[in-house]
Amino acid sequence: MEKLFLNKNIETFLKSQLDPESRLAQSLLFYGEENLGKLHIAKIFAKSILCENHIWNGCDKCNSCKAFNNNWHPDLKIFSHETHEVGEKEMKKYQDVQLFLNYKPQISSNRILIIDRSEQMTMATQSTSLKLLEEPFPNSIIIVISSFASKLPETILSRLLPIRFTKGTKEDLKRFFQSNFRIKDEDLDFYLELGENKVGKIINLIENKEYLKEKMENIKILINILNTDFVSASNIIKELANKDNDLNLIVKDWLGFLHQILVHKNITLWEKHLKINLSILNTDSNFLRKTLRNTLQLQNYTANYNLNKKLMLETFYLTIK
Repeated sequence: MEKLFLNKNIETFLKSQLDPESRLAQSLLFYGEENLGKLHIAKIFAKSILCENHIWNGCDKCNSCKAFNNNWHPDLKIFSHETHEVGEKEMKKYQDVQLFLNYKPQISSNRILIIDRSEQMTMATQSTSLKLLEEPFPNSIIIVISSFASKLPETILSRLLPIRFTKGTKEDLKRFFQSNFRIKDEDLDFYLELGENKVGKIINLIENKEYLKEKMENIKILINILNTDFVSASNIIKELANKDNDLNLIVKDWLGFLHQILVHKNITLWEKHLKINLSILNTDSNFLRKTLRNTLQLQNYTANYNLNKKLMLETFYLTIK
């Protein structure tokens, strides 16, 4: 976690909150786009507060830091909302959260609860969360994380101190990655484009080769569809539709790729790393814009409607050809 890039203004503010005498709130909201490292920064902040010496990113010497580094700190709980967990199972987890906050800290001066993916809360868990925020337990700190804060009810938002995470500039990101990762400049340029200048996503691409391979394969599927006739495209689409995958995530990869091509026009860089011909996107800017526009519409359908995958993809193909 020491490798995370963090906006200096946010870092300065969070460091100021390590002192209980200057702490502004018990409840904070970390919000901003996906893959900006919000959860990782929340963990660093939690480790720093729990540290017996209250040092940013911990001293790594006290009992609290040792417990944190070994992933068994008794005064930290991370609750992540999952779309498949609803009803009794989700409420049981929330009851455990309430019990956790109700107990006194064991080895630190605070107990910290991190609620990730908070926009996925159900009405029942929103109500429970509101009670926790309205009547916070002594020596407790709650960090709520959301990539879609607008989906949270105003009653919850009004009780949180908001901290907005944004993308770093390309120059800042390059300096950060050059200082912290042993990576060639040309490879780094590709990771920045594939990761859409989002630090969390870029780190994952560098450190997780399977994740990198998956993203590149998703983009190759799009190019293969665009480069062929309807019969061949239908075969590719049929295979894709029959797989047990999240089509919306795949289409998001298409959307990010097309946007980077349109903005930066770095075709050669993509061709070198993907090892695929992208001339179809390089010769006709109108075709690129039309493809991007229809991919955006497809992404909306895959995110909000439970439609037949094959039919959506074939319609997508026909609208851009």
